[in-house]
Amino acid sequence: MADASRARRRGGRSRLVPRFTDESIESTLLTFATPADASAFEPTVVDTAGPANLPPRRSTLASIPGSILPTGTIAGSDGFYVIDVVAVKGSTVMQIEYANDAALTGPPDILIRPASEQYAVA
Repeated sequence: MADASRARRRGGRSRLVPRFTDESIESTLLTFATPADASAFEPTVVDTAGPANLPPRRSTLASIPGSILPTGTIAGSDGFYVIDVVAVKGSTVMQIEYANDAALTGPPDILIRPASEQYAVA
């Protein structure tokens, strides 16, 4: 925006067009009786996560050991691209889902930071 304000001060017109996107983030924590129960349920979370029907690419999030990062490769019927972080820590399964109407090139900071923080306290 600094360029836009400079252009206005010089009396010129700004050619910068801000791009706004619709986005959301949702966090789910599931606590089980034992760590084994949580680990056994993790595949169910991954298979039913938002990107599951959007031919997902799978990777991991370096800041969360053993995490699964399914990333939708196409937009859903609502026009949103979805990426999830799924991880197990002890008897807790964590799922954080980020959706955006712009194509995703990788996990955005708005997903990485809260996922790492949530994992740290889980």
